Amino acid sequence: MFGLMEKWLVDGSQAVRGLVVIGFLETLQNVASWQAFGKVAFIPFLGPKSREAWDDVERMWAGKSSLFEVIRAERKQGDS
Repeated sequence: MFGLMEKWLVDGSQAVRGLVVIGFLETLQNVASWQAFGKVAFIPFLGPKSREAWDDVERMWAGKSSLFEVIRAERKQGDS
């Protein structure tokens, strides 16, 4: 599964890459954060592009506790 996600990040359209990042990686991080093993358990399975996207998602959520805060921060960046 992780190999396929990596392939789609490398070769997929912008829409497909967005689905992989938001639909898979971000969701995986969120779900895993509630588990004892945590999200770090998945890092060894990530390819280079997946790891880059994984880190981007972590930066996007850093210091935020809700989707509203993430969206508000993204909008502020867009206005800059």
